[in-house]
Amino acid sequence: MAQLLSPRRVRAIVRREFNEIIRDPMYLALALLVPPFIMTIFGFGLTLDVEELPLGIYDRDRSRLSREYIDSFVQSDSFERVEEYTDEERMSEDLRTSRLRTALIIPERFEQNLQKGKAVDVAVWIDGTIPMRAEVARGFAIGVHSQFMARLPELLPRLAFAVKPAAVVNVVPRILYNPELRSANFVVPGLIATILMFYPALLTTLSIVREKESQSIIALYCSPINRFELLLGKLLPYLLISTVNFVCAFLLAVWLFRVPFGGSYLLLAVASILYVVSTCALGLTISVVVRTQVAAILVTMVLTVLPSFLYSGFFTPLSASTWSMWIMGRFVPTTYYLDILRGLFLKNTGWAIHWPSLLALIVYAAVLYGIAFKMFSKRLD
Repeated sequence: MAQLLSPRRVRAIVRREFNEIIRDPMYLALALLVPPFIMTIFGFGLTLDVEELPLGIYDRDRSRLSREYIDSFVQSDSFERVEEYTDEERMSEDLRTSRLRTALIIPERFEQNLQKGKAVDVAVWIDGTIPMRAEVARGFAIGVHSQFMARLPELLPRLAFAVKPAAVVNVVPRILYNPELRSANFVVPGLIATILMFYPALLTTLSIVREKESQSIIALYCSPINRFELLLGKLLPYLLISTVNFVCAFLLAVWLFRVPFGGSYLLLAVASILYVVSTCALGLTISVVVRTQVAAILVTMVLTVLPSFLYSGFFTPLSASTWSMWIMGRFVPTTYYLDILRGLFLKNTGWAIHWPSLLALIVYAAVLYGIAFKMFSKRLD
């Protein structure tokens, strides 16, 4: 055994391996920084809490008892009042644009009908784009309503009249945009956005890093091709491939998974092209920094897949998330594209609503292309 295992030779191999790691700053960074980075990303982004759902209120009665009912929603941790409306159409539009996730509508003569012992229906509209959260929101609304009904006997003496015991308040939840709460309607657009975030970036990154690793890129460095021509020539094929991937993903979504599409095909095409251009820009930037294919794959996955799942609103709407998650989501292009996708698939939204997201994708791509072209040089370091 002593002949098979020499401590001196083992120490020599260990020392050599550590020297190799230290000589490659990128490899050292991946070894030491990626685990805490992933933990931080998941710690902030992976939250299953459903609280402070944006709530719109339309009080048609404006009585003391209706205010008490509204306060029972507002004072709970489950809902956060965004605005009180005097126009149902404007409130419905804010639900469609995701400014609201829930809406409370109290009918006229709310207090008067209770005084006469009549049943009163209170409507709660819920955005069903994300089925799991819609179910939770419906449960929260019913729970808050039940607590109010339990407190109702205590509130009655404060009124100027006596309410008959037969008076009943019914809460009527209504799920909008995805009334069947089909998970495919929620998951499939998110998968399209995530796939188009990862694969275009990865293909673009590997196209350059592969040649760096094999040293075949030296021939291009020695050619009269300038760096703009080189990067553009590397980029265009993967833009085309990614566009084909998008078409395939869209057809699968509509035909195989039967996700309803009610929006503008032109808007969808423009948004998808801008998104693919943005993700290829990210891949181009990564390719300038990394030197090996293994590092390229790992860095691309960390910078594309994880943020797309955790910070884009895939599981948790940014309007109902923490401030840190909201800020990080602003730097992820999937945030803007996913908002457009779900709006087009489920809410029939249009250009007037999504032009800020389109502008954000343009800015994102322009900044990354500027960084990549600035950092790229036709020489071996």
